[in-house]
Amino acid sequence: AGSAGPGASRVMAALGDALQELIGEGILGREPAGQILREGLAALEQELDKAAEVPRLSGQIECFRNCRGQWMISLHRAEIIEGRDLSDAVRAHVGRLRVVGGEEV
Repeated sequence: AGSAGPGASRVMAALGDALQELIGEGILGREPAGQILREGLAALEQELDKAAEVPRLSGQIECFRNCRGQWMISLHRAEIIEGRDLSDAVRAHVGRLRVVGGEEV
């Protein structure tokens, strides 16, 4: 199995913490907890391998605004980059690009 990535480490840490609590309370033995942790990691890595690659954005920042959890960034000479390796990535040149988002509450 390969490296599952930064998000996976948080998920597995939370699972490990929950299993430790169950062991501490005498609800679960160490061997079954270890098996659950191993199977959880294997399932998570399998799902991450199936997940779609998230495109990356590149460009020169013209403007950035952030107000009350709502933000906007404006890029000049923007590119959308798709592919795991930069050497064989597909680049779409889009010129100016504005991305708007907000924080989840």
